[in-house]
Amino acid sequence: MKRLILILGLIVASVTAAQAQYIYPSQLKSRGSKIIADGQKLTKEQAVDLFTEYGGADYGDEYLLNRKRYRTGVTLSLAGPPTFVVGYYTMVIGALMSLDSSLTTASYITFYTGVAATASGVLMTAAGIPTACIYRSRIKKSTKEYNASRDSKPVVTFSPASSGIGIAMNF
Repeated sequence: MKRLILILGLIVASVTAAQAQYIYPSQLKSRGSKIIADGQKLTKEQAVDLFTEYGGADYGDEYLLNRKRYRTGVTLSLAGPPTFVVGYYTMVIGALMSLDSSLTTASYITFYTGVAATASGVLMTAAGIPTACIYRSRIKKSTKEYNASRDSKPVVTFSPASSGIGIAMNF
C-alpha cells in the first residue's frame, strides 16, 4: 500500500513538473480581418504563411478569400450611406427642377438618377453589413481552429486494466 501511494505521489509530481516545463504556443486573435499574435498585428503574408503551415495551401487561400470578402463588405457598408445621401439630394433637386416648365426633361433625368443612386445606397448598405459579419465570423472560426490545434495540454488518465490500474499521460 505504501508503494502504491509512493508511486501515485511520484506520478503526480512528474505530471506537475511536466506541465510546468510545457511552453504553451501563442494564441491568435482576430480583429476584423487582422490577425494578432503575441500582441502584434501580422501582415497579410505572415497570416497566410501561418494558416498555410497549419492547414495547407487551401487553408491559406481560404483565409485570403475570407479576408477579401470581409473587406468588400466593410467597403460596401461604408460607401452605401453617402451614396444614399447624394442620391436623395439629387432626387430633391430633380423634383425642384420640375417646377420650372422649361426643364422637364432635365428634371426627369435628374430625379430618376437620384432615385437610382438612393436605391443603390440602400442596397449597398443592406448587402455590406451581412457580408462583413459573415466573413468576420469565418476568420474568427479559422483562428479558433488554429488555436485549438496548437493547444495540447498534458492529460493524465487513470483507467482499469486487465492486470490492475492503468495510468496514461498524453501530451
